[in-house]
Amino acid sequence: MQFFRRRVEIVTAPGVARGAVEDDFHNMRLEIHHDGGIVTKARGHAVRYPTNYCTAAAGQLRLLEGAKLSERVTDLYGFADQYQQCTHVFELAGVAITTCARGDAHRLYELEIRAVPPDAPTEGVLKRDGKICLSWQVANSIVQSPERYAGLSLRRGFREWIEKNLSPAEAEAAFLMRRGMSLATVHHEIRDKDEEKNEDAMKMAGACFALQRERIPGMTWFADSVRTFSDTPETVGRGDQPWLRFED
Repeated sequence: MQFFRRRVEIVTAPGVARGAVEDDFHNMRLEIHHDGGIVTKARGHAVRYPTNYCTAAAGQLRLLEGAKLSERVTDLYGFADQYQQCTHVFELAGVAITTCARGDAHRLYELEIRAVPPDAPTEGVLKRDGKICLSWQVANSIVQSPERYAGLSLRRGFREWIEKNLSPAEAEAAFLMRRGMSLATVHHEIRDKDEEKNEDAMKMAGACFALQRERIPGMTWFADSVRTFSDTPETVGRGDQPWLRFED
């Protein structure tokens, strides 16, 4: 049995936060500065990434300067255009901002999802600071259990539902679980040739900075960027630790 794993970690110091996300397909980092109320500086960095546009996409994080600190992760969507950002750096920024808003020194999320073909039944477990905070069973992109989430679509109306029905902490966990569920099927969809991949990318045109329609024809995919952490969960995020300790 194969598992998709993802680690999201934030460390803060007075007026600044550093964050890192790593999974099979991505390793992204960011640094955010704030004055206690708003973001004053935001920089993203792509360490390991799937396409030639990802480094430029990470640079788009500067557009978050001026965003208010908030404990609700989805508030960032009201400030910046998510489609002109790297999805993974943008969502990492949301978690970094909530961590700063709460005044926490550290936040760690670890996600484990059974890797399956698209729409096949699967289950995922999310840990927050070492303790399980959310478990889902999902099929056809619909949450099957637990009962509180049953029937929730991961494709339509998701963000509106979690904003309306969940506390900030619960919404943040659901937000991260949903992204993991969308990535856990990708190993089954990897194509060999750039032309084939770009045909697939056109189906998702507009979803993020790299997938804007005008960029897809010139997109190059880096097949050697893919990792598999299924049997080595202890190695996810290992390379980010010096960065997170402010040693880099």
